Amino acid sequence: MVDSRRETAAGDDGDDVDWRSLMKELQTGREISLPVTDDRDLEKKQRQLGRRAERRGLALNMTPGDGVLRIRKTGDVPIDAQTAAAGAERRAQRRAERGAAE
Repeated sequence: MVDSRRETAAGDDGDDVDWRSLMKELQTGREISLPVTDDRDLEKKQRQLGRRAERRGLALNMTPGDGVLRIRKTGDVPIDAQTAAAGAERRAQRRAERGAAE
């Protein structure tokens, strides 16, 4: 049987998280274990996950435990059209800024 949990490794500095991949995994319904170093790191990652999940219309269950934060999707949250349009506009603007910086 294949375990649906996947661990996402931190980057070189211990704080790099591939948020895009992590959110895609959560959208598929998989449980993620994200390493955390201390209470401050835990709170920071919970805040970041909450914001990203809200923008994508996801409801998440985050459970801290023994150096990891376990995250799983619990459902979808309806996003109104205005919020969705504003998010799409911000993403397009960031892409344009990144393209101009290169």
